[in-house]
Amino acid sequence: MANTQMKTRKSDRTKTRILDASRTLFAQLGYEATTVRGIAEMAGIDPSMVIRYFGSKDALFALTVDFEMGNVAAPLSRDRTPGQRGVRHFLRLWEGEEANAALPILLRTASSSTLAAEKLRMLFETQIRRLIEHLAGRPVDPERAGLIASQMLGFAYCRYILQIESVANMAPDRVVALLGECVDHHLQCEGSLPHGPDAHGDQSNPPSDPVKEERS
Repeated sequence: MANTQMKTRKSDRTKTRILDASRTLFAQLGYEATTVRGIAEMAGIDPSMVIRYFGSKDALFALTVDFEMGNVAAPLSRDRTPGQRGVRHFLRLWEGEEANAALPILLRTASSSTLAAEKLRMLFETQIRRLIEHLAGRPVDPERAGLIASQMLGFAYCRYILQIESVANMAPDRVVALLGECVDHHLQCEGSLPHGPDAHGDQSNPPSDPVKEERS
């Protein structure tokens, strides 16, 4: 019995080392450049152990980027709008006590990995969109939900991946105020975005070209 418990604890420690190493390498190198051999080397084990415990790099990547947004936390007294509450919740997940490395890994690798891109799309469909509708207290037009997600994920990409100075150094309360305003704009707009010719002006009477008119 004691030997079984010791083996279980040892295997759990090995799995933890493998997962820690995979998070580090996927975040630093992306999906394509990360190898099972590299993960094993960082974890200090034989590559066969990675396959033994997790089966494949794909399976390990799927576990590494497992991401649960949870319910929107209770708002702080200074968060007065749904948009501010939502942005504050995202910040808690990205850089607060509940920070999870999965989202930065997905953002870094989605452009080069179809698996990561699909995981990010699923995250939007199953969690982000649901959170947006929870904030609104009603169904939200899919186009507006997509625009909100693009602003939130675009901000995360600029802050954590590209590390654009003005965005990376922005204080959390400033992020909540400014980005929350963008989210509120879409949450407060009723109905769908315009479709058809009127979405881009009346195409039957396109605006005149002053250069062409002058030449004529």
